Amino acid sequence: MASTQPDLSSVTEIFYRASHCFRKADLSEGACSRKWQPHLASRGLTGVLLMFGMNLQGCIPASHPTAIWQSKASYITNFQVFAPNQDAPILNSCEQADLPPALQCSGHGFCRTFGAHTKLAFCDCDRDWADPECRTRRKSQKTTYFLSLFFGWLGADAFYLGDYWTAAAKLTTLGGFGFWWTMDIVWIGSAPVYSSANRLAPDLPHWVFMLSSTTFFMMFGYLYFVLRSSLSRYQQERVRSMKEMLWLLAKLHAREGFDPKSRSDRYGSL
Repeated sequence: MASTQPDLSSVTEIFYRASHCFRKADLSEGACSRKWQPHLASRGLTGVLLMFGMNLQGCIPASHPTAIWQSKASYITNFQVFAPNQDAPILNSCEQADLPPALQCSGHGFCRTFGAHTKLAFCDCDRDWADPECRTRRKSQKTTYFLSLFFGWLGADAFYLGDYWTAAAKLTTLGGFGFWWTMDIVWIGSAPVYSSANRLAPDLPHWVFMLSSTTFFMMFGYLYFVLRSSLSRYQQERVRSMKEMLWLLAKLHAREGFDPKSRSDRYGSL
């Protein structure tokens, strides 16, 4: 099927005319009448949306002879399987009926039939493994959670997940001034989220998340109010000490007959 290309010359002409028509100096020209301007704007917007839509599909013939999704490596190619004594790849290790179970799914899972009325089977991986042949170790939800709990305000959890832009943002804002840090603790602890490659291994019991997060924030709040009350008592003691010092100075001056209005008694006239 022949691909249809937009007439780029007409789109360029539309934008050129629009740039002149919307200038105040050119409103008096016949080609730039008020009746024509909305029609011109709609044609220009249509052209922009058409080019934007074609760019999303990755099929602009002038710059992409192959669609963008076709230029990516195939998922099956990345995880293809070669059976013993065979040069051609197969769909998965479950296709080989004579393959020992220890070699199926890389020894980290078992073959599960896809549907009740078919013999097609795929690997059902163990908890800590992923990909079609169970060869990729998942990152730990437990490790991510405790990194988020204690060092999430520095972006340690995002660094561990491979999300470096998010980690840099959390590091520079100290966990979004605490709000981002708190949200990530609940988000990571509630369920195994996705890392840069796949979902985390669900190795964090829910009761551990509830107990540790509740205890942590109770202790955090307790320490905050202890430090706040200690600082308040220190300030009060400092104010009280200053008041006592001023009272003693005033009493001493009263004994010596010091008059603050006439300072020339002690220091002489200035």
